[in-house]
Amino acid sequence: MGDFLKQHFFVKTIVQTKLADGYEIVITTDVPCHLWMRWSTQNPWIHSIPSLRRGIEIHGDVYFCFTVYKDNEQEEAGDTLTHTFIKHDWPHCETRYFYFTGNIEGNPVVSTTAIFKKHFEFVAIPEEITIDADHESIYWPVVRATWPLAWGLATTGGFENVNLLYTRAYHWAGAYNISRNCLRFDTSPIPLTATILEAHLDLYPTTARNYGDSKLYILHTPAHEWESGYVGEYGDVRAYVNPASEPVVTNDIPENEYSSFEFNDLGKSMIGNAINLTGEMTSGTIVPIRMRHDVLNIVPGLEATSGGAFFHSGSTHASPPRLYVKYLV
Repeated sequence: MGDFLKQHFFVKTIVQTKLADGYEIVITTDVPCHLWMRWSTQNPWIHSIPSLRRGIEIHGDVYFCFTVYKDNEQEEAGDTLTHTFIKHDWPHCETRYFYFTGNIEGNPVVSTTAIFKKHFEFVAIPEEITIDADHESIYWPVVRATWPLAWGLATTGGFENVNLLYTRAYHWAGAYNISRNCLRFDTSPIPLTATILEAHLDLYPTTARNYGDSKLYILHTPAHEWESGYVGEYGDVRAYVNPASEPVVTNDIPENEYSSFEFNDLGKSMIGNAINLTGEMTSGTIVPIRMRHDVLNIVPGLEATSGGAFFHSGSTHASPPRLYVKYLV
């Protein structure tokens, strides 16, 4: 019986766990042994074995063999009851056939196992990234005596590297006030060929004022200019009125905590979609933010009877605007 146990083993359990690029296969045996996984991408050959049954020769028995194969040793050292095989770099849609053989105390065993068949299909694992707003995110404050003058003013230049970014559209003290934001994010870690699954903008408002009918708009912008260190022209943000997320009533946004604005398909399409000064596509992202009256060119009521303002943390604040993106490469 002792010699038999030193020449034979059987598999008690097998657990196969799918990895990003293959499988981890763990088996247990009845006796300690050291095993190899013998595998092939070719179907095993089947051979008939002639045998005698009551003096009659028949060819009903068969045996299987691999003609082209590789042997992979278990991860554990020495003779063990648990045997781990980690198979990385398994090509997509490849089928492999395998069985286990080995030795006990250094001596080859008689036993082998059944032939197993495993097929691998690659399933991409989404990646996630959260990016703080660039220190050159800017806003444009405009104060004019009439709404057409305020709304129609070219939005060039602006203030950079500020602790607070102002988004506003209202009338106060005899003048119309508009501020338009342009948040910039360095999304270069996201490949230009990536598929954007999910994205949202996280803002930390210190003040959210509503003068009766105000909403905050996160806007879609097709290929705004982007170049690190450039201060001047960012294009006319008045032209881009397609919302990148659902507009939100200003006084529904809590103050002094982050609020998340989920991007719609338009919003997701602008991730990594920017053009630098030479007209080349780059992997930056521009996110304009404006108030409802500014977006739709609605004249606010006099002395803050309509419109609103939204003051949120800038890039040098402890709670800067953040862009979260989930994507597939």
